[in-house]
Order: sequence, then C-alpha cells, then structure tokens
Amino acid sequence: MIEQWGTGIQRIINRAKEYELPKPEFREIGNTFRVNLYRKADKKPIKADKKPIKEPIKTDKKPIKADGKSIITSKQRKKFDRENLIIKYVEEHGSISNMEARQILVLAESTTKRFLKEMVKKGLLLEKGERKNRRYILANKE
Repeated sequence: MIEQWGTGIQRIINRAKEYELPKPEFREIGNTFRVNLYRKADKKPIKADKKPIKEPIKTDKKPIKADGKSIITSKQRKKFDRENLIIKYVEEHGSISNMEARQILVLAESTTKRFLKEMVKKGLLLEKGERKNRRYILANKE
C-alpha cells in the first residue's frame, strides 16, 4: 500500500512551488497533524475603505439581450419544463398525486410537494382531497 516512507510532505511542498502557491504550513496540534494549503492571493487587493461583498445584489430586473428580448435562465427553463410535464400528465389522466409527480419529475417528496404548491399558488392547479388522498387537477378544468 505504501510506496515509500516520507514522500508525501515533500511532494506537497514541491507541488506548491510548481504552481507558485504560498508555502504550505505544517502544524502539530495535540495528537493530530494539520496541513494548511493556501491558494494564490487575488491580484487586486481590497482597499481599506471598501468592504468585500458578502451577498450578491438582488434585483427584480431580468437580464435583457442586446435585441431587447429577456433571457430565460436555465433555472427558469427547468421550472417551466417541469410545469409542462405536470400539466401534460394532468391533461392526459385528469389528475396527479404527489407520488405520480415525484416519479415524473424525479425529485424528493418534499421538493415535489413544494413544487405542486407553487403551481397551485400560480393558479395552474387546484388541490382536491386531504393529505395522502390529495390530487391535483388543472385549475381551468373545474
């Protein structure tokens, strides 16, 4: 299993030099041993008067292409595709349960439940029944 004794630390040091990274730090802490590896420092240091951004800035505006049409993100596309799968199934079968939706969407039970609730809030589906007997039908078919 072991090719040679004591080559690992030297290989770590050599690799850091090879990639021009700061020198690794080796520490003995009680009965344990820790290696701190560092990445390259940013080229532009943060100025003292500017604080680093911790969270992305949220905006209600959708990205717009140069031709003026809005861009649909992959997350929006995935949601749209999932909604269409559910709607198509309900059109063909009359209703859908959480379990059937889970099998179609290949999602966890809680995620599927949340997704169906969102479709109800949007007015795409209506809930019928309680808990395990709950079925979802198209909102415009009642």
